[in-house]
Amino acid sequence: MAKDPKFSDPQLASEGVSGEAKCCKEAFCNMVFIALGLLLLVAAALKGYQLYIEPMIVVNALGTLCLVCWEISLGSWLVLGVRTTWTWRATVGCFLVFTIGSGYKLINGAASCGCFGKLEVDPLHTLIVDMIALGFLWTSRQGIEEASSTVMQRVLPRFATIALLACVVAATTAVYGQSRFTRGSGLLESTDELVLLEPETWVGKRWPLIFESGLEEKLTDGEWDVLLFRHDCHTCHEVMTQIEEQLLEHSSERQIALVGIDQQQFHQQLDELQRLGCAVGYLPADREWFASTPIRIQLDDTICVAASVVERW
Repeated sequence: MAKDPKFSDPQLASEGVSGEAKCCKEAFCNMVFIALGLLLLVAAALKGYQLYIEPMIVVNALGTLCLVCWEISLGSWLVLGVRTTWTWRATVGCFLVFTIGSGYKLINGAASCGCFGKLEVDPLHTLIVDMIALGFLWTSRQGIEEASSTVMQRVLPRFATIALLACVVAATTAVYGQSRFTRGSGLLESTDELVLLEPETWVGKRWPLIFESGLEEKLTDGEWDVLLFRHDCHTCHEVMTQIEEQLLEHSSERQIALVGIDQQQFHQQLDELQRLGCAVGYLPADREWFASTPIRIQLDDTICVAASVVERW
C-alpha cells in the first residue's frame, strides 16, 4: 500500500502544519475586525438616533455627526474584509482614543460614557471593552497583510458607496432631527416637550426660568446666585460642597438658590444647604431639560448679568 507523500515527507508535513496555523491566524484576525466593525456601526446608529430625538447646541451636534460618519466609514471598511496595515493602524488609533475618553469620563465620575447615544453605559465597562479590543488588535497584528491591488479595486467602490450613502442618511437624519426644535428666549424647544438650555443667551435679559424654577416669589427681588444642577453630575456635587464651605465661613455676599433640572434629590447635601439658607427648587418634571451642568447664574432683580458652565463656585 502506497504512503501519502504528505505524511511520509517531514518537510511537507511541517509546511501543512504551518499552513493550518496561518489559516487559523487569518480566521482569528477576520473575526476580530468584523466584531469591531459591527461594534462601531452599532455605536454610530445609536448616536445617530440621539441626534434625531435630542436637541443639541450646534458645536456638539456637528462633533457627534462627524464621529458618526467616522464610525460608519471605519466600521464598513472592517466588515467588508480588507485587511491592510493602514486598516490596523486606523483601528488601533480609533480604539486608543476611545480608551482615553472612557478613562477620562471614569475619573471624572460621569454616569455614562456617551459612546452609545442615549443608552447609558458605565465608562468602566466601555474602558474594559476598549482595552480588550486593543489587546486583540495587538495579538492580530502579525496576521495583517497588504491587500492586493485586485482586492482593493473590487472592494473600494463597494466601500465608498456604502459609506457615502450611510453618511448621507446620518447627516439627513441629524439635520432633520435638530430642525424640529425651535429657538426662543434662550431655550431650544420642541413639540415633544424637549428643552435645551442655552445660558449664553440669557445675559442682559429677564431670566426665562424664574417661574419654572418654583422660586419666583424669592428670585424676583434682590441679588441672587443660582446654581442649575443634575443629580448625576459629579461636578455639581463638588460645587455644592464649595457653596456649603462658603456659607459656613459666612463669605457669600449674595443669596443662593439651587435649581435641579431633574427631580432626583441630593437628600442629605441639599438638606444641609437649605439649613444654611439656600433656596431649593426644581424645573417641571413634565418636560425633559438638557444642559451642561453645573450652570451658575447671577441675577439682579430677575435680570441675568452672568451665566456660564462652571467647575468651581
